[in-house]
Amino acid sequence: MKELKWKLRTFDDIDYNNINPGLLLREMLKYRGIEDPESWLQVSKENENDPSLLKNIDEATNLLQSVIVGLENKPSKKIYIQVDADTDGFTSSAILYEFISSISNCEIEVGVHEGKEHGLDLKEALASNANLIIVPDASGNPEDYKTLKKKNIPSIIFDHHDYPEEDFDTIVVNCNYEPYPNKSLSGAGVVLKACQYFCYKYDIDYNFDRLYALASIGMVADVMSLQELENQYIIRYGLKHIKNHEFFNELLKDRMGNPVEVVTIKDIGWSIGPNINAVIRLGSMEEKQMLFNTLICPNENVNSQKRGADGEVVPRYIEMCRICKNLKAKQNRLVQSALKIIEPEINLKHNLIYYIDEANELPFELSGLIANRLLSSYKRPVLLLKHFHDYEDNTMPDCWAGSMRSITAEGFEDPRSIFNEMTGVREFAGHAEACGAKIFKDSFDGFLAEAYEKLDKIDFDNQLYTVEAVIPCRPFNETLGKLFAQEDIWGSGIEKPLMMITDIDCIGAEYMGKEGQHVKINTPKIDIVIFDDVDLVNKLKDSKNYTMNAIGTISWNDWEDQPKLQMIVDGYELIEKQGNEWNVYDF
Repeated sequence: MKELKWKLRTFDDIDYNNINPGLLLREMLKYRGIEDPESWLQVSKENENDPSLLKNIDEATNLLQSVIVGLENKPSKKIYIQVDADTDGFTSSAILYEFISSISNCEIEVGVHEGKEHGLDLKEALASNANLIIVPDASGNPEDYKTLKKKNIPSIIFDHHDYPEEDFDTIVVNCNYEPYPNKSLSGAGVVLKACQYFCYKYDIDYNFDRLYALASIGMVADVMSLQELENQYIIRYGLKHIKNHEFFNELLKDRMGNPVEVVTIKDIGWSIGPNINAVIRLGSMEEKQMLFNTLICPNENVNSQKRGADGEVVPRYIEMCRICKNLKAKQNRLVQSALKIIEPEINLKHNLIYYIDEANELPFELSGLIANRLLSSYKRPVLLLKHFHDYEDNTMPDCWAGSMRSITAEGFEDPRSIFNEMTGVREFAGHAEACGAKIFKDSFDGFLAEAYEKLDKIDFDNQLYTVEAVIPCRPFNETLGKLFAQEDIWGSGIEKPLMMITDIDCIGAEYMGKEGQHVKINTPKIDIVIFDDVDLVNKLKDSKNYTMNAIGTISWNDWEDQPKLQMIVDGYELIEKQGNEWNVYDF
């Protein structure tokens, strides 16, 4: 049987024989870069930065004001907003649209990308004949902004991606430029700050609650760091107002049709974000436009396209929720179909799973989701690639490009950096364990040989886990479990802690999933959940005469009538019982 490799991260002020949860939380937050945990846990409006610190914000607001004033009596003129193709892009543009439309009579046209493109669509922007073009959460091709300038069409970029300001011949408001102190805002956060400054500068009394709600969704979806006090405040305040938006409230209803009582970061990550992303990835242009319209005007009546509805009129948010549900189901079917294409081609002799889609059979807008499923099943780094030609730089050789997903292991703590050092790599860009990849086609064989050589030395089956508490299953420390499960603390940049639970009696095991491939071990205080482990299923079906030591994250299972703590297991080891040991029924 496999042995679980782990170590305990210890803190000097903690008595591990009698853990004080408050002290442990303080030390865990300090370790994660929170210098003042008490202030971080009690953020307030005072923790927001002054929006006047955004470079070029005066120039941007002056331009916007001049256009608004100049258009008040000219309804034939308008502002064009480019909607970027992700959740942060949609929410950024929705904030801007809602703000401008509520303080002016301007006509606003929005441009939605047909696919997953990013940045300004110059052709559509020019066709709008707008007096001002605004691009939130993106930039695009610098040449396009030179074209706009030649045509005397002013433009503004509100962004958070890091690039030199001088690349673009326009007004760029970007949180990465000095002197703004928070480099971790998302596009929605930057637009929110710009609206705040506009109101301050022109003495406008404005209720920002809905804009905070939209900003919180964009920031969580774009995985912005919660270490920043400003981000923590914007997200926490926004969460309080998400339920006031009919579309979001409908998406958050549980399986019994009841709205959630308190909205958490997890709700955005599990309910709101995935539904919006499904529409952006797979929706038609009409459905994407309806998604945007739902963000800004959820209650307008539309004709339902539901089969058998016979022209029934429903609020737009109801129709959009139906579309989201259908597209998520379609997304799941496409992922399953892709796995059936890929899995027979996987070479399990090596510690890298890669697939090149030369025949364009895969829905590549879902490559990240597909790679995540493969990673979950095989616990190996995954590369899904297709042909890529750089039309912005025709001197650059063609690449195989796509998505990388990976776990970490001893000697493989930062997959992105390790891949970036290999032969033939143009770039691995993004997060350490989830990023985009580009590998030069002509050098791919050399890359593959080097990757095999390095990765085959890594023991991915015996990952070294760092845990921050080790507690027995009997008696389980519920107070500590609730701390590790607290959904308003752990998130982007605030890594969720791992816990080790020892002496779990497998007598309470049951099997879940369509094919019975998941295991849930019921205990009175916490359920232990292991996904996609057919070997464990078969072993426990033969005999449950085992105890388990398991390592994983703690969360709440809200699907039961009464919410219950659960551990989602990352790693485990089984120990065969000796003699008449206690079991789950002894509790």
